[in-house]
Amino acid sequence: MTNLYQFVAGSGFIVMLSDEYGYIMDVIGDNDTMAYASQLNLSKGANWIEEEVGTNGIGTALAIQKPVQISGAEHYCQKVQFWTCSAAPIMDSNGNVIGVLQMSGPSWKTHQHTLGMVVAAVEAIKNQIRVQLRNRELTLLNNRLKNIILTASDGIVVIDKEGVIEQVNPIAENIFLQPELEIKGNSITNYLGSSLIVKEMLTTGEPYKESEVITNTFNGSVHCLSSGKPIKDDNGDITGGVIFINPIHKIKNLINRFSGAHATFRFDDIVGVSPQLIKSIRLAKIAAGSKSHVLLQGKAAQAKKYLPRPFITQATARMDHL
Repeated sequence: MTNLYQFVAGSGFIVMLSDEYGYIMDVIGDNDTMAYASQLNLSKGANWIEEEVGTNGIGTALAIQKPVQISGAEHYCQKVQFWTCSAAPIMDSNGNVIGVLQMSGPSWKTHQHTLGMVVAAVEAIKNQIRVQLRNRELTLLNNRLKNIILTASDGIVVIDKEGVIEQVNPIAENIFLQPELEIKGNSITNYLGSSLIVKEMLTTGEPYKESEVITNTFNGSVHCLSSGKPIKDDNGDITGGVIFINPIHKIKNLINRFSGAHATFRFDDIVGVSPQLIKSIRLAKIAAGSKSHVLLQGKAAQAKKYLPRPFITQATARMDHL
């Protein structure tokens, strides 16, 4: 409304906005013109539908739902025949009338182009409404996606088309042992030892599933399963990707929990502080994390000298079985 009024400021014109029921919600104009208009009830809160005041800009535009210019004696009310009113309805995205924009001024100063100015202003309003609606939808969508990323049980890494990390979730922060602020802006190759699959995904646009990768952290390497999916725009061009990372030990624990496969004894159950025993436990942990077959050799009788009786019975049975 302000932009439209600036074109006619000082010329005796006013700009009005009504709702879909014909009630004037706002008026902009020169002070003297505004004072005269208020005497004719062209002020905030007044109703100008045809049923109340007959043919006029706002009321007729609402009635026919099209732009209209009512000049001079075309007005039903004699008191407003001094004016020419150029009005255009404002439609929402569904084609429903939600208001009317009108510019009124002395009938001898009005030109046919005046209605064109009003129509152009209405189109600008409709475009801005569409943009605001679209922005609101995008905001809601982004909030949903953000909540999904934050609550997912997998580590999630969002990268751009160059492989630069743009976003990670808390699970990925725990895997990489770094906060998001330090991870963002780095290349994914700094964290994934097997980064070729990511480069191939960004090049070909093909997703990959459950590939074994080694993630690099400040506390060593972590064996993980990774899946990735490219992100494409409306033209099908690759703009980035989403990478899912899950440590294999977590997957194993999950499988064991649901399958009922639980270890009877754990490394933490072993009692002893001798260097030989500590070395053996360290080697055993390394072997446990590999896919290689492990052969255990030893005599159960020797274990009887050092282990409690309940432990001896179970250990002897398991060693004999092996």
